[in-house]
Amino acid sequence: GPFQPKYLNEPEVLYRTAADQGYLKAIRKYAHLKYHGSSHICPERNIALQYIHKGFLRHDPEMTFMHSQMIEMGLVPKATIDQAMDCLELAVKKNYAPAQLSYGLHLFSGRKIEQKLADAAYFFELAAINGNATAQFYTALQYMKDSPDEFLSYLKSSVEQSEDDACAFQGKLFFQNGDLQNALKLIQPSCEHGSILGLLTMA
Repeated sequence: GPFQPKYLNEPEVLYRTAADQGYLKAIRKYAHLKYHGSSHICPERNIALQYIHKGFLRHDPEMTFMHSQMIEMGLVPKATIDQAMDCLELAVKKNYAPAQLSYGLHLFSGRKIEQKLADAAYFFELAAINGNATAQFYTALQYMKDSPDEFLSYLKSSVEQSEDDACAFQGKLFFQNGDLQNALKLIQPSCEHGSILGLLTMA
């Protein structure tokens, strides 16, 4: 049957014990628990940062990406933006899709690094190929005018993962084609989840 803890913080203790023994999955889980907290666990970001760094030192892509985010947010004393970007690039090279999306967004906006739109498009598509729903939506938009088949393929994949903006966009297409019922099925949930595109489409 399902695991029944003997006391409320038993899962936290078990994750920490496993993390301290070097198990990467436990390091990831414990880092997230201490950073975000849960119904029974209070966030303790100083502890979370220690385990994120521990995972980074073990060359884990997810923890490397989180480490870059922590530096960029100013949560790692004495660390620089250049170090944040170096960590982000390491996670990208390890084929971690959320890092590839983030790197694409940095390149697109010119935030912290030089703006390079063609490179941004490349990393969006790389993340899309690796299954990131948001990147699939961005890549779909890139192909919308020139490659209808690619556009529809990436949009479909993003909608199937319930990416809110992709659902709103697909709903808008249904609406433009006179299919109000299917349009609302996609647009209403995206509005409930706070999608600006969904709200604008609904309006």
